[in-house]
Amino acid sequence: MADRYSRLFSLEKRLYAHGSPVIIMAGALLRDSFSSSLLAQLKFRNISSRELLALKVSVTMLDIAGRRIGEPVEYQYLDIHARRDDEFGRDTAIVLPDAAARSFSVLVSEAAFDDGSLWRADGSPWAALKGQPSLAEAYGDGELAEQYRVRYGSDCRFTPLEDGELWFCTCGAVNSAGEKICHICRRALLAQKSVNLSALRAECAERLKAEQQHQAEENEQNRKKKKRCLKLAAIMAPLLLAAVFILATVPGAVKKSRAYDAAAELLAQNQFDQAARAFSALGDYRDSARQAEMNVPYRLALYIMDCAAREDTAALALAGLSAADVEEGQLSAVLYQAAAERFAALGDYMDSAFRAEQCQKAITAGEENDVRTAYDEAKALLDSGAYCAARDAFKALGSYSDSADMVREAIYQKAVALYGIMEKYDVRELYASISTQTGKASVFSFNESAAMKLGSGFIEDLRAACGQDEADIRMEDKPAETLIPFSGALNRLFATMKPYSDSAGYMEKISAAVDYTREFYGLLANGDIYGAYDWLSVYEGEFEGRDYWLGLLESYKPFCGTWELYSGDAALLPLTAGSTQPCGSFSACVIISDEAAILRLSPMNGEDYAVELRAELGASAFTNSDDGVNTYYATISNVQRLAYIKYNAAGLVRSSCEYSKAA
Repeated sequence: MADRYSRLFSLEKRLYAHGSPVIIMAGALLRDSFSSSLLAQLKFRNISSRELLALKVSVTMLDIAGRRIGEPVEYQYLDIHARRDDEFGRDTAIVLPDAAARSFSVLVSEAAFDDGSLWRADGSPWAALKGQPSLAEAYGDGELAEQYRVRYGSDCRFTPLEDGELWFCTCGAVNSAGEKICHICRRALLAQKSVNLSALRAECAERLKAEQQHQAEENEQNRKKKKRCLKLAAIMAPLLLAAVFILATVPGAVKKSRAYDAAAELLAQNQFDQAARAFSALGDYRDSARQAEMNVPYRLALYIMDCAAREDTAALALAGLSAADVEEGQLSAVLYQAAAERFAALGDYMDSAFRAEQCQKAITAGEENDVRTAYDEAKALLDSGAYCAARDAFKALGSYSDSADMVREAIYQKAVALYGIMEKYDVRELYASISTQTGKASVFSFNESAAMKLGSGFIEDLRAACGQDEADIRMEDKPAETLIPFSGALNRLFATMKPYSDSAGYMEKISAAVDYTREFYGLLANGDIYGAYDWLSVYEGEFEGRDYWLGLLESYKPFCGTWELYSGDAALLPLTAGSTQPCGSFSACVIISDEAAILRLSPMNGEDYAVELRAELGASAFTNSDDGVNTYYATISNVQRLAYIKYNAAGLVRSSCEYSKAA
């Protein structure tokens, strides 16, 4: 039968597609020499937590050039009953109808589970998974790989590997990306990725040194023993036959030998209490006393140490503990401590001192790893927008790394996110109480009128700014007395963090943002009289002196615009600024400040200067006496022309001109 099937093709690597409950572990194309049939043989592994009952696959035949042949062959694996990590399909053959096929591709389309659920493929491609190197392959050192097993557990075979939405444990188990701890050996992925290779090399060197020293001592003992045996040989030889005869005739010696072997077997099966009692019962037979007093406790300590590396609760009872004695996440540390105490009690027996030191190092490494893990979890909370929870998590880390700064950074990020609401929305009618306490919600309140102005996307944006922190968003006619304007609440929050980062800068931005009339005064300062008039005309908030300002702006509108020479001296306007080139046209604007109005005239003849004349607010006649001798005067005449006149110190008119508004 071995020659009946010949292999034509094999899948080189394991295959997986997004969301699939199985991995295609292997596949082969076989020719049956008896029937000349082509058979596809596949092996699958269930990586789902549910029991798999049926699987539907599709096999596409390919010719020698890799081209598709015919239609895909569909096949169903029924009554599988495969639990997680079970493999199946290896003993099932799928008959392929075309003898020209020399390879194939395969995909899984459906899977049915014992809970009645059904998985269907979403079209994601089936791609090869990365190969997981063994410890020896990854480290290039068999002894270093052995040290890894000494430290982390005898079942460790591979280096941990992440591949997309799966990760492969050092024990070889396949886990989903959402599982932080291997479902088989209970080792954490983060701990496996955080192996201190330098420390592992140092431990390996220490172990090899201890083993070499132990071997040297044992060789020396054997040499001395052999020498003693040679000396005694001559004396003992005559007695040997008699001794053999006596032993053969003494049933008690046989019983003790069998009892010794039974005790050793109990020890090999990790039945430590029973083994100790069995060796003790043998008294001084062979090394029974030493086995009971030293070797059994040593082997027990080794077992507890191994369980600590694997986070296996099986050693708790042997260490005199129960699950209730262990805080969450502290199993490994508790077991390492129990093992260390037992090794220390054994003194210089074998490598007990070295093992005790290893346990202490593992405890320290575990504590450091726990802190690193807690820091990473705090960062993850912050990245997810759980600002208050992240602040608490960083605070619990004390002085570790930059945790003290991250305590403030967490709330700073919350404040910055909420400032984004001010940038996007008019929040003058939004009231708030912003919480920085875990479990206490921030409260936001606005009335129906404000809701209409803020728009439909406001609440969604506000919740997004709060991240994972609780937010109580209310629409009510009147805010509670405990609430203050949102800008004030946010300003207080930044004030509590000064001088951290740019908190002071954000406070200045908030002050500027709540000055809702700032735009109006900016238009006045830029000489945009028409823009300021339009802004104030539609502004719905309270504005002191609204009518006065509207009237003032109305009086200055006629000055603004483009003017062309109508009559008079075209050189008069340039003369004011010290130029001699005639000015046939200019643009005019009125700039208003707290103290005065300035009429700015800018020639349109290509020269780069401006003539400015001042007037008290409300006055319609503008003057310029900058040279100390002459006074230049500008006003709108009764026929709506801009008159420009030059007076000397005696008040006599020296020159004049008029400009009319350009169409």
